[in-house]
Amino acid sequence: MNKFGYVYVASLSGAYYKAAVDSAISLRDYYPEADITIFTHEKLLKESDKNLFNKVFTGIPTHSRAKMWGMSRSPYSKTLYLDCDTEIRSENIKNVFDILEDRDIMFTKIIPHVSKNRIIDSSNQLEYHGGIILYNSEKLTLELINEWYSLYTEQRTCDWKNSRFSEYHPGMQRWDQFTIWYLLQQEKYKSIKHSLFPNGGHEYNYIYLLEDDKPDNLPYRDLEQIIYHYTIPASRVNESYIFPTPGSTSDFN
Repeated sequence: MNKFGYVYVASLSGAYYKAAVDSAISLRDYYPEADITIFTHEKLLKESDKNLFNKVFTGIPTHSRAKMWGMSRSPYSKTLYLDCDTEIRSENIKNVFDILEDRDIMFTKIIPHVSKNRIIDSSNQLEYHGGIILYNSEKLTLELINEWYSLYTEQRTCDWKNSRFSEYHPGMQRWDQFTIWYLLQQEKYKSIKHSLFPNGGHEYNYIYLLEDDKPDNLPYRDLEQIIYHYTIPASRVNESYIFPTPGSTSDFN
């Protein structure tokens, strides 16, 4: 197993695959020696892109949250998972693994004013963003990520009011960030060392909405953009789906 590496998971749509390729190119620009892995579908993979990646895995599930499936199969002892719609903008990307230290998994912080309300219940709100995740490959960490993947299926298809999640706000049903929060409350994972990146890690997940000229964005104006995170327009994603019914329950395997 290689020591450190970067993982992309491009599922369902050619728009995500192209974005992952573009992001990996930007990573190579700032860190030519980076060890990069992509998980994607054989239908999306282009022969001309293979040299960009150190490792390529196909045969992934046809589901919008195949990211957790790929994350749990990382070939690295320390992994930085990146959403496909990202761009590397600093050579400091090579130092990200130093942040993990003795922790098992780390997340950047959700910025309330650029995100929808993340109310879990009267005492809790979501803090962990799911777009940039730093983690190790210890047995329990990988079990956590595997269960994150499987439990999300249950979460999305259950009768919320009559499920194990009934005490939580029904608005949480669509969010995989809720799934990981829920799991980290369970006794099985109490020993998992999890935390936010230092100071929220916004330089490692610089959301494009922070560029808007709004007062709430002023504290982030001069922040270094190590990883810039944009959003692919839904129309572009939809028009390049490679499956007729992407993300159906039957596809989640």
